[in-house]
Amino acid sequence: RSGQRGPRHVSERSWRPTLAGGFGSPLAFTRWLTATETQGHPENRFYVGYLDGEPVATSQLVRTGATAGIYGVSTVPSHRGRGIGEAMTWHVIREGAQAGCTLATLQTSEMAESIYRRMGFRTVASYPSYRLAGDSAG
Repeated sequence: RSGQRGPRHVSERSWRPTLAGGFGSPLAFTRWLTATETQGHPENRFYVGYLDGEPVATSQLVRTGATAGIYGVSTVPSHRGRGIGEAMTWHVIREGAQAGCTLATLQTSEMAESIYRRMGFRTVASYPSYRLAGDSAG
């Protein structure tokens, strides 16, 4: 296991701890997030990216018809800036294409926007973000 590299299909339960580390979120939040995003999508695929046997990144494929929805792309802070998140995104795109998807879609944070533009994604809609007054998070 020490030499394990690259993305592996895993269960949602195995995926959540690495997602929490990449998002800097409590594990309970990732349970809520995945329950919300995955309802009604029986063909979800969860991936963990490994580097030297250590789980360092995540991505998720949610297929809806011919569309590959790319979700949950994260890299733990200690491994950012090495192209791992981009590799995890390309992995989902390839998996979606192999499953017959002809379109890939995602939402992004400011942190990753330039990466996705470089990969060829373009903005088709913007979504405002809101938080409760007095909330210091985010």
